[in-house]
Amino acid sequence: MLSNNLDFFSTNSVTHTFKKVQELFSALQYKVYFLTIRSTLNNFYITLTNNFGQIIVVRSGGTLKSSSKKNTSYNLELILLEIFKIFAKLQIQYILLKIDFMILKKKIITKILQKFNIKIIGIQLNSFPSFNGIRAKKKRRI
Repeated sequence: MLSNNLDFFSTNSVTHTFKKVQELFSALQYKVYFLTIRSTLNNFYITLTNNFGQIIVVRSGGTLKSSSKKNTSYNLELILLEIFKIFAKLQIQYILLKIDFMILKKKIITKILQKFNIKIIGIQLNSFPSFNGIRAKKKRRI
């Protein structure tokens, strides 16, 4: 019966999903760290926390160079390279990536992550609810 159900899937997809599940369980045995990348109009904020929520590293565009161009791809690359040096010191292998949905430099982030031997368990895109320029009404007090 089980072999009949597996005929619908190719063997590559079944082994691929099994490897992903196996990798996830092996990652849970080790410490998992969260890398949060936030972007504003003129700056980047990158924080590294452990699975208990304790902040390990905080970096922004102004910590490396004091210039007006903090929101450039080159500056983002410098910050991420510095953080990955910290990853090597702490022997971090698994991260969970949290990115703002509005970051335009997602390709640069993924290219830099591919250079290093760090396995990404998951990517979470944070999107904020839009208010369309209309503020919510105040609640009426009686």
